Amino acid sequence: MKSVFVKAMLMASVITSPVAMAYERSDDELCFTVYEASKLIMTKRQAGAPLPEVIRLFSTDLARGIVFLAYDQPPISNPEMRDRLIQEFANLNYQGCLRTFSEF
Repeated sequence: MKSVFVKAMLMASVITSPVAMAYERSDDELCFTVYEASKLIMTKRQAGAPLPEVIRLFSTDLARGIVFLAYDQPPISNPEMRDRLIQEFANLNYQGCLRTFSEF
C-alpha cells in the first residue's frame, strides 16, 4: 500500500497543472471530486472493467492520472479487502489533493 501512497502523492502534482487550475471550483470541491472519481475508478478497476473503457469516461489529465494509478493495482478477489482498497485509494487521493492546496 506504500506504493499507492507514493503514487497518490505524485498524482497530486497533476492537480496543479493548468488544466486542473482552470476549474472554477474551490479547493474543497475539487478535492471532493477527486475523492468521488477515485472511488468510481477503483471500483470499475476492481470489477474488471477494461482500461480503454474506463479511460474513455474521462477527458481531464487529472482523471486520467487517477485511472492510471488505479490500474497499477492488481484486482482483489476478497470482497472485504477489495472494499478496503477502494476506500484507501480514494482517501489517499483526497488527502494528496488537500495537501496540495493547503498552506502548511
